[in-house]
Amino acid sequence: MFIKKGAMFGLDARIALAIFGALSVISGAALYSAIQESKYTKVLVELNEVEKAIEQYILDTGNDLPIYGGSGFSMDIEELIADSGVQGWNGPYLSGKMLSGDPTKLVIDGSDATYFKIKNATSSAWDAPEPTSGTGDGTCGSPCFYWIEIQSGGVFSLNDIKYLEERIDGSVNLSEGNARVYEAVGVMYVKAFNMLNN
Repeated sequence: MFIKKGAMFGLDARIALAIFGALSVISGAALYSAIQESKYTKVLVELNEVEKAIEQYILDTGNDLPIYGGSGFSMDIEELIADSGVQGWNGPYLSGKMLSGDPTKLVIDGSDATYFKIKNATSSAWDAPEPTSGTGDGTCGSPCFYWIEIQSGGVFSLNDIKYLEERIDGSVNLSEGNARVYEAVGVMYVKAFNMLNN
């Protein structure tokens, strides 16, 4: 009789262990999914912060961000974190640092994205904002929009960028919509709003 009880206890323990094992797998998958989702939400919040920073800069100064080097279509976003003497500047508008001293590439403190960059381009279809969507002289026709660029790298992969593009636009279309993905270099562009001077 004692042998039967021992065998029964062993069976109960194995069933309990199997249940706990299954629950741990399910909860582990749910936890991983939640961590991934929080990473995407964080980048969407950062995109919103960059957009608000540009908007506040424009409201304070009455000017668009300057074109870096006076030509091309990359904006000098160092203006958002350091005062260059522009009348009305009331920043800093973002916290971060310029990547390798490049005034067009911003790394936001604690960001999962490699960097943020701002370009001007039209809203017509394109895979990359150059050369077809910009004129090369800082104007891109009318209307012209700010596009916030995110580079993949580090913990933020090309697949993450594609997922965000689908989440922003509601469908996968890498060359149209409010989010565009240039697969060849692992970059996503998110449309912010119209530029003032176009």
